[in-house]
This record gives sequence, C-alpha cells and structure tokens, in this order.
Amino acid sequence: MIVSRELSTRIAQLIAEYSAQGESVSPELGKLVAQERVLPLFSDMGGVFTINPEGEVFSFPWDDLLHGRRLESDRRIRNVVLFQGSKKYPELKVLIEKPNDVHVCEYCQGTGIAPYAEKLNTDGIVCYCGGLGWIP
Repeated sequence: MIVSRELSTRIAQLIAEYSAQGESVSPELGKLVAQERVLPLFSDMGGVFTINPEGEVFSFPWDDLLHGRRLESDRRIRNVVLFQGSKKYPELKVLIEKPNDVHVCEYCQGTGIAPYAEKLNTDGIVCYCGGLGWIP
C-alpha cells in the first residue's frame, strides 16, 4: 500500500495529538503510542490494532501490549481495522483496499451489521467483515 506524504504527515500528527493526551486516555495505550509511534484505531477483547505513519497496521495483544507487536498482512483484518478507524479518522478511508473480486459477507448479507448486533441494537458487536459488507 502506498500512503501519500500528506496522509503520512496527518497520521504522524494524529499520533502526536494522541500522545499529548498522555495517560488520560489509558496509561497502557499512552505508553504504547509513545514507544511504537502508532495510532490506535480499533480494539477488541484480544488487543488493539494500530497504524503507523507509513500505513502499516499492527496488532498488540492486551496481555503483552508493549512487546507483542505483530504486523497485520491479512487484507480482511487490515480493512476491518481501517474501516473501523475511519469512523473516528475519516481521512484513513482511502487506505481501504477493495479488490474487484470481493464477496458479499455471508454473515451480514452485505449490510455491514452483524445479526446479533441488530438483535441487541448495539454497535458494540462488529461483523466479520468489519462493517464493510464485503470480504476481499
């Protein structure tokens, strides 16, 4: 993935702004952002997903937050993270890679809303497709 200079600069700026909030957000995430120079985009029960200014998406497990860095290469996971992150940072939406041969998500039938989330009327449950309605 190629990240424009402008977007790279913007991500670096967002990281700096997040760091400036210090530990008021979360002491653990504050340390992670400062140490790794990454912007948290999405989290679940397993850990937190982040992006760096070069557009690389990393995951960090909660039980080894400061040392468990893993580069995410799976397109579906990357797209989920970028789509969820773009809800807060809309400028990241351009990084979502939608190939020509996508498949409608079989879990939500293309709505982007997990059936259980709809039943429970919550946005706390994210579909397998991450809300995109399709899977690469």
